[in-house]
Amino acid sequence: MEFNYVSNIVDKVPYISKTNANYIYDFIIENKIQNILELGIAHGTATCYMAAALNKLGAGKITAVDLQSVAKDFKPSCEEQLKKCNLERYVEVHRMKTGYNWFLHNKIKENSINNKCEEEYDLCIIDGPKNWIIDSSAFFLVDKLLKKGGFIIFDDYAWTYENVKDKRESTDGINHNSLSDDELKLPHIKEIFDLLVKQHPNYSNFKVFSDKQWCMAQKISSEKKIEILEYDYFNSEDNIQLSKKISKLYNQIEKLKNNGNKFLIYGYGSMAKIIESLMPKQITGFIDLNYDKLNNEKVFSIENGLKKDFDFILISILGREEEVIDSLINEYSIQKDKIIKLI
Repeated sequence: MEFNYVSNIVDKVPYISKTNANYIYDFIIENKIQNILELGIAHGTATCYMAAALNKLGAGKITAVDLQSVAKDFKPSCEEQLKKCNLERYVEVHRMKTGYNWFLHNKIKENSINNKCEEEYDLCIIDGPKNWIIDSSAFFLVDKLLKKGGFIIFDDYAWTYENVKDKRESTDGINHNSLSDDELKLPHIKEIFDLLVKQHPNYSNFKVFSDKQWCMAQKISSEKKIEILEYDYFNSEDNIQLSKKISKLYNQIEKLKNNGNKFLIYGYGSMAKIIESLMPKQITGFIDLNYDKLNNEKVFSIENGLKKDFDFILISILGREEEVIDSLINEYSIQKDKIIKLI
């Protein structure tokens, strides 16, 4: 099932962003994920996106677990949304009286033979009460069921009780008045990720998504841990647009390279160095506001750089072009037709 098909049905129902929905859908397909454990399902919107990915693959199962007592609080329910998307066959919903940790107890017991627990899941998503006591336990319980090479994702990475204590008295059965100042202010999932997951000897490839909603790790024995402090997901459409921009940029530089002019480059970051590598003979120098900190004989102050022999100023600072152009024209009397911006 295509992403847009299920998105048209569940897009307006919380609680997953379109970006993260795109990511998890693509991730399941690209990694051929088969067995998924979802702890905390709310309306089941994320469940539907994951089930659509399994449908696209043609196989797989999601084991979705939540409390019995909250089923009536989420309308539409997970089951209703799955039925609307015609994806029920990919999901097994378990409603527990006391929460998903007792489900994990039962599953570990079921999978244990001769004091060894058989690992079952390729991906686990923990999206429950966001509480240190409950979800720290959930991590260690899930670890027994997660396959080597499998992935774990936590939602609500930056969430705190303090941000909601004025809106309600409790969250998922935890009374806010029973918590200490630290328990109110600190994001519990971040604490679990930093103090338990990242320190665990069998987890690596850590990611914290740039919107601070999700964090992710892979279960893999490794002496060298890989950490990504901030992770931006680009879906396929983003990648297509990015590819087009790179092609356009390259063609633009090639065209400038062949016209025989001399260029003074405004800015000395990564883009400036790429331009220099493509047409080194036509670059007469670089100007940068931080020239004194760069300690490079090719980089000058704006005043000194403008004394160089050049035909055009090429702006290499993407996203601030208009600001730079305005400064060059109004403060340094550079003619507008002598300034070139990329893309």
